[in-house]
Amino acid sequence: MENSFPVVNSTLNATPSPLRRWLGAMVSILAVSCPLHSSAASDLIQPDPAYLISGTERDARLVMPDLIEIRIAGRKDSKEGPIKNLEAFQGPEVPKPPNASDFQVAVNGQPAAIKDVGYRQELYFAAFKGYDLRLLGAVYLRLEQPVPQGATISITSKSGAWTGEPMVFKPSDEDWSPMIQVKQTGYQSNLPKRARIGLFAGTLGEIEVPQLPFEIIDAGGTVVHKGTLAETNEEGWGGGDYGQVLLADFSPLQTPGVYRLKIPGIGSSKTFRIDDGALQYALRLYALGIYHQRCGGSNDLPF
Repeated sequence: MENSFPVVNSTLNATPSPLRRWLGAMVSILAVSCPLHSSAASDLIQPDPAYLISGTERDARLVMPDLIEIRIAGRKDSKEGPIKNLEAFQGPEVPKPPNASDFQVAVNGQPAAIKDVGYRQELYFAAFKGYDLRLLGAVYLRLEQPVPQGATISITSKSGAWTGEPMVFKPSDEDWSPMIQVKQTGYQSNLPKRARIGLFAGTLGEIEVPQLPFEIIDAGGTVVHKGTLAETNEEGWGGGDYGQVLLADFSPLQTPGVYRLKIPGIGSSKTFRIDDGALQYALRLYALGIYHQRCGGSNDLPF
């Protein structure tokens, strides 16, 4: 299947040719090792692995029945300049969380009360040369009542978080969920296969996830494996971080193919591959990264 990628930006197009060729090689490998699928269509910030945000995108989704996530991309192109598109969330020194009164939420046309608000901001991209920072801000709105799948949600900004029309969407557990983390490099057929489920919602802290059932779905839409989320029983996380992360174990599934993990009521993962050669893609990417840190070597394909 042929994949097409958008032009990244003028910053990358102006990159010195050896680095530019290296970036092209990385994109080619990502295209092979990270299969694209329509289940990622709800990710309007990064619709495919090769897309670099411009700093103007935004999207919204229901990450838990009572929790809305609004992601807003921002850009800072000078040291003293503002973070464009995220000005409403910037304090004198650190980001400031918004207030519940800054937003108005309606579910199926009826007002929905906001119980709590959180905010998270992270660096997404820093240019190799010049001053060009891209950031992602995420607003979390915890509602008083859960929202059913398929309901129409409308969110209006009353504080300048964005301008224009309200954000309107219908949540579906077919949509991509940022709570579900699968391996981008894929899974070796005969090795353990696990995904982790959890979300850090900034000033709201970690989101508690119940031990829900999950499904593994193949490219044709058939459920090929079922399981239940379980505690990770992992140790070594200092300070109590990641205490709410759960595990989805689907190790018995060994048939090569492209799959996604779905949790009814929450959403779906981006697609991943099970294949006997899955680790070879990661090994090649790692080897090329080491090779291209050296000077004087050939940068022509296949390098």
